[in-house]
Amino acid sequence: MNSITLWHTLKNEIRTIPTEHPVFIYVCVGGASHSDPATELPPQEYQQFPPFLQAMRNTYPKLHFVILLMDPLQELPPRVARDYSLQEMPDTSQLYYRNQDGTMRVFVLKESVYTDIEKGMFYINNAINITKELKELTIFARSNDITLLYDTFTGRPVSILAENFDMDNKNHLQQIVYGIGGRDNHGCQTDLTQPLAYYPYRLEKTRHTLRPVIKLYTYYNYIVRDDYTHMEYDLMQYPIEMHVWAALQKNKIVENNINNFKNVHLSVLRDLYRAIHNSQPEDDNNNNNNNNRAPSFEYLPMIYQGLFDDLYNQHDYSLLNELFSNYLASELAIIIKLKNIEMTGEQMLQMITDNDDHYKWCDNLVNIMKVINATAT
Repeated sequence: MNSITLWHTLKNEIRTIPTEHPVFIYVCVGGASHSDPATELPPQEYQQFPPFLQAMRNTYPKLHFVILLMDPLQELPPRVARDYSLQEMPDTSQLYYRNQDGTMRVFVLKESVYTDIEKGMFYINNAINITKELKELTIFARSNDITLLYDTFTGRPVSILAENFDMDNKNHLQQIVYGIGGRDNHGCQTDLTQPLAYYPYRLEKTRHTLRPVIKLYTYYNYIVRDDYTHMEYDLMQYPIEMHVWAALQKNKIVENNINNFKNVHLSVLRDLYRAIHNSQPEDDNNNNNNNNRAPSFEYLPMIYQGLFDDLYNQHDYSLLNELFSNYLASELAIIIKLKNIEMTGEQMLQMITDNDDHYKWCDNLVNIMKVINATAT
């Protein structure tokens, strides 16, 4: 089965599932198990079917799981197929497995894969670009009231991929979710038994939906739409014992935004400050061999990358600084709104950069966050 046929077969199989049953698609990249098949796989390492999804399956026995595993080292049959007694389906070149009642289906693409956003960031050799297929799968899921969760255990940042799908899925972010743990870039190894690896979940059926839908509580549902009005009210629709998972997710989003600002964005701000003020560039690590490097925008959404690179190459530093600052202000506003603080992103950015010594900006950020954490409700 070639890769194109696999995606079509997956969707065709879902179409055979009666509409009274909810469907959950889990796309896992880099989840090959390197353990001895004769030994039990520790739950914290069960990437092919994380404990979060196992718990959901126990909660809703009629829920149908469709799992897509993509890894050039994927074992056949997959660990999840062996552990859940799935049978190899005929005429599929050992790429499709299912259990007797059809509530669990596993498809395998034994290839290296990548997306457009990752193309310039990582060495890709003999890999398949799945950007088009992922987009079509999310459209299929949205149109058919199916929940989709994507995660990668390759070391590539899932957060950047998620951002580039956000606008397409803007009104479906409780249903189309990229990344566990508040889009935490957890790398190849992460403890999947930790509460951060769980999303609050519930089953919803209305007269407007084709089938019952699993809804996942994710703060990006509010961040992307820039509407936090019902954030707390919506959480109350989920079981109270799951609220701790949401709290950890919120804290992780704030933590990651702060770390991105300090470790990635701050150096770009300093570069632009020096360029605008015609000061001699200095490497933030005092390594003069890198003095003439251009700032890197590869960890931004693709919509900004080309524009910002062009402005820098054209030496239009003032406009670039204005646009980049607007982007950073919107990122800081996420922290402020999640923390329920009376401040704007522009004000916070001004407070951070309110010093002619740009090496003091990181200290300003740390001090501001201390105040925010002390006063947040």
